[in-house]
Amino acid sequence: MKNYFINFTIVLIALFIAATIGEIFLRIFWESVPPRVDSRTMGGMSLPGWPDFLRFVPDTKTIAVSPTAEFAVHYKINSFGMRDREHSKRSNVNTCRILFVGDSFTEGYGVEQHEAYPSHIEYLSQGVLESLNAGMRGICPSFAFFRLQRFIDFGLEFDAVVYQVFDNDFYDDAVYTDLVQLRSDPVECIVRGPFYKADRVFRFLGPFAWPLSHLKLSWLFATAFLNTPAGSAETRVYPVSITQKIMDIYKSDGVEGVRVQRIADGKNEIVFPTLSKKMLCTNKVNELWRLLRDINFEVNPKNTKEVPLLTSPAEYPDDVKRSLHYLDCLATLCSNRNIPLYIVYQPGMPLISRQNEYYFKSWCIEKGIPFLSMREDLRTISMKSEKAIFFPIDGHLAPEGHRLVAKMIFKWLKSLLPLYSTTSKQ
Repeated sequence: MKNYFINFTIVLIALFIAATIGEIFLRIFWESVPPRVDSRTMGGMSLPGWPDFLRFVPDTKTIAVSPTAEFAVHYKINSFGMRDREHSKRSNVNTCRILFVGDSFTEGYGVEQHEAYPSHIEYLSQGVLESLNAGMRGICPSFAFFRLQRFIDFGLEFDAVVYQVFDNDFYDDAVYTDLVQLRSDPVECIVRGPFYKADRVFRFLGPFAWPLSHLKLSWLFATAFLNTPAGSAETRVYPVSITQKIMDIYKSDGVEGVRVQRIADGKNEIVFPTLSKKMLCTNKVNELWRLLRDINFEVNPKNTKEVPLLTSPAEYPDDVKRSLHYLDCLATLCSNRNIPLYIVYQPGMPLISRQNEYYFKSWCIEKGIPFLSMREDLRTISMKSEKAIFFPIDGHLAPEGHRLVAKMIFKWLKSLLPLYSTTSKQ
């Protein structure tokens, strides 16, 4: 028995030494993230995290390619797991540091890092504000709560939180409630289970997912067994009358592999190439925007009658009630630490989700939390703009859209932040 224990110990020590040597070797010679990835799947860039549900792997970089060939942008993740430049842990006494939390719109999906609206806001402030971009795709109220909790526990300093909500937050909260076994708690408000139930090699790691995400050995293991190639081909359905025009725009810019499949009812399905090596140039994206603008923002003529809003909380769907409870927890987390919380509603195309806007707005009024909706302004501008506000097929904010959003949010923040009421710099 004694010899067995000694041999077992020797094996463990040998494995540890081998793993350490392997980790050092990989850090010097191996790039864990492919040079180009599908912007939807981001294989090699994220892992289950703790306590937040997913995390960008710190200190990694790649080029994220649009599945609709509308963009190819650089991703560089800092040591905090943010798609942002490096920031110090401590805030600067001469600036107001704002932590921006939100989904792919805040992350800057589809645009370069410096083109995301948090970076624009920092630039507009002329050094008065420091923006920390903590956005990540899929963030919803429950995800935001745990992501913010990690930053606070880590000791990251910031003076205010701007949280961007979106139309699919209610659905995402329902999904994460199951994936990480969320439940209410009288002390912590929300607690999560130890495991992430997604179908991945790391689904049983629970709290160990966070430290392992820093090891390149874990990514060597992951890439060998996860097999995460680019996602399936992206498809869209359009009327036959404009299908050829869309095809002509792609062909004129040298994008190959776009195919058309005929379906019933006078419509065609367009299949886009996976990980296309050629992207549409800005002028062609704008041309595609003008072609599809009326379709993207058209209100269905059959539903011209305005649907009455649900205004009684008792009538809210269960998914909405659950998300608003998670928002309560997020607000409590901030208020317990005297951190101001501001809510921004960023709707997606076609910007007509009045009901979702009402849910968030009424909650903010009840809690006394400042609320900004950009639905009306974005819709009005989008209907007239010759430049793409959203990527016309993908649907995320284009660079021009981020600039517009930044101006709206910055103007709103100037009316709220105490430093702007006592300074004449702006």
